[in-house]
Amino acid sequence: MTHTYNISGMTCNGCIAKAKSELLKLGDVTAADVQLTAPQATINMQKHIPVCVRLVVKLGYQ
Repeated sequence: MTHTYNISGMTCNGCIAKAKSELLKLGDVTAADVQLTAPQATINMQKHIPVCVRLVVKLGYQ
């Protein structure tokens, strides 16, 4: 499954790296593409994981 989430609050490549790294730590996430220009994250996962949204908020983004 692929899900795309809009993310606001990211300001630099460090934000992208941090968000991608943390998303990939989630068990069922197989790939994560985080973009600053869009700004959004496209996540491939085995099943829908609502925790992805909570993780992005926990990192300080919306």
